[in-house]
Parts: sequence; C-alpha cells; structure tokens
Amino acid sequence: MKTEKELLEAYDFVAPFFEGLARVEKDNRWFHIHPDGRPAYEERFDFACSFSEGRAFIKKNGKWFHIRPNGSRVR
Repeated sequence: MKTEKELLEAYDFVAPFFEGLARVEKDNRWFHIHPDGRPAYEERFDFACSFSEGRAFIKKNGKWFHIRPNGSRVR
C-alpha cells in the first residue's frame, strides 16, 4: 500500500478510498486506483465520481454513465 504522500506525488488529485478504490486525476484525465497506486483499469475519463454500491458515475466526451470497478460500463 502506498502512503498518502506517495499517492499525492504521483497524481494531481487523490480522493478518499471508497469500496477499495480512489478516484484520481492526472493531466486532466480521471480514473480509479487501488491502494497500492495501480490503476484499476486502462481507460481514462473527463471526470470520475467515487464508487458507491459497486458503481461510479463517469463523464466521457460529454456523456455520463456508470462503470464497474474493472472499468466496464454498466448497461
């Protein structure tokens, strides 16, 4: 597990962890990370909300939708 200081050095913004993942921003792109700092998935978004009940609200290309912790879209 990375320390808070290490995470803040690696990313421009780090939110608190919810459901095992934290939303982060790096170079104006948002995604979620594990406590060790590894990205939870490859895709990057215009904005990401924290996870709640197994979903996070995401914005990409002007559209909002939900994703699962692995980054797949909820249909």
